Amino acid sequence: MKSLADRVVVVTGAASGIGSVTASAFAARGATLVLCDVDGKGLQAKQNELRARCAQSVPFAVDVTMESEVRAVATAVREQLGPAHIVVNSAGVGLMASFHEAPLDASKRVVAVNLVGTMNVCHAFLPQLVQGHGLRHIANVASLGGLLPMPFAAAYSASKYGVVGFSEALRAELVQSGVTVSVTCPGPVRTMLARNAIFDGRWRSYQPHLDRMLGNGGPRDADWITRLLLPLAPEAVARQIVRNATSGSALAVMPRSGSVLVALKHILPGLAHRLIARFAHRLLAKVRLPVS
Repeated sequence: MKSLADRVVVVTGAASGIGSVTASAFAARGATLVLCDVDGKGLQAKQNELRARCAQSVPFAVDVTMESEVRAVATAVREQLGPAHIVVNSAGVGLMASFHEAPLDASKRVVAVNLVGTMNVCHAFLPQLVQGHGLRHIANVASLGGLLPMPFAAAYSASKYGVVGFSEALRAELVQSGVTVSVTCPGPVRTMLARNAIFDGRWRSYQPHLDRMLGNGGPRDADWITRLLLPLAPEAVARQIVRNATSGSALAVMPRSGSVLVALKHILPGLAHRLIARFAHRLLAKVRLPVS
């Protein structure tokens, strides 16, 4: 296991979910953590957890959609800890809704956090990364929904498609700088995202179904796509993010069965879209059911 002692690792969304587990994974390798999240209380709890493990960390309560706040954090990190070496963008929010029925502001918020927030963080920290030496990496967290369309999560899917495209373009831009960029695209993950996501209108009745799926490995009435993409442990995603950062890998799709669906979309796009449409109708059937 490669040591990351004397390395400064910035993690957004660090108070919970994938971000929290990823921060712990980097701490286990000896890195100094910069914990960023809009949830100040959650940040403090995470710092206390890391301190109990004798890991060094500094918390910053920050809204990644606010460019000025992100730049202030980048400046403070450089002054207090030295330049960052690894930046992990895992802050995110979900939205389950029929696009035309949900308030447009809700969709804009999803894009602002997931895509614009990632761009804000990269733009603020890249000068430090480019001027640095040795291992320097940006690890962006997208979703399988950034490679496959997600019915009734159009804004979320659009934001994650954007993160994938942004990451791949940025990696090419930085190829001569020594800074590498990766994007991890996990399928369903057992985190708090479902409970923290926005469920608009009739889709509020779907939240308990999704919570059961993410908490228990899949409800008994799961459709075939859900059974194919069984929920991942956040620790597995965190390990992949660390591997990407230390090896310079470009793209990781999780689980492997997700790669099959992505390949199907490219090889037989008509069939893939028909299957996705059928999946959408099954989702509609679920939200019409009373919550059990």
